[in-house]
Amino acid sequence: MATSFATFYDAFKDLEVTGVTSLDEPPLSVPTAQIPCKWVDIAGMDGGPFMAKSIGGWPTLKARVVVLMEPIGQNRNENRWSDALAMMDTLNDAITGMTRPCAGHLSWSIGCEPNFAGDKYFAVVATVEGEG
Repeated sequence: MATSFATFYDAFKDLEVTGVTSLDEPPLSVPTAQIPCKWVDIAGMDGGPFMAKSIGGWPTLKARVVVLMEPIGQNRNENRWSDALAMMDTLNDAITGMTRPCAGHLSWSIGCEPNFAGDKYFAVVATVEGEG
């Protein structure tokens, strides 16, 4: 049976990332005391092609896990990049260690977004995709 998008979303919403406050939804604003913080952006789902008698495979579920690191201009550039590299490793460890949230293959990519939310914040973002 295919995984629901709600189940997939909740798995990443509940993902524990060391040293990071988890938020249930994307915030309208973020108090500095909550940084670093994490939330999941709903990215979507792709379905397989229709075949003669059925849908052609599991859907691909997609989400973005955002870890907001700090406001732009808060730290020196070398500190920001060092912290980002450490957070990329921490986020990767959390995803690697989680119970797989889908029936099929799970893949992800992690990168830095130095101008997140209109040049206000520095963030590390994991784009995750799972089958079925």
